[in-house]
Amino acid sequence: MNDNFTHIFDIVKQYENGEGGYVSCLELTDADRNEVSAAINTLAEDLSTLYGKLGLN
Repeated sequence: MNDNFTHIFDIVKQYENGEGGYVSCLELTDADRNEVSAAINTLAEDLSTLYGKLGLN
């Protein structure tokens, strides 16, 4: 799971605007949005199993 967070942070870092923020999502290409979306979906899948992994079902 830590690797997935790191992957997302690495992706998002590419879109820093140099002023303490990030470029607008409207400036991203479809490929950019797909990359971010896929990484977030992978993390979401991991997070959805967290309760079970911790025995909190």
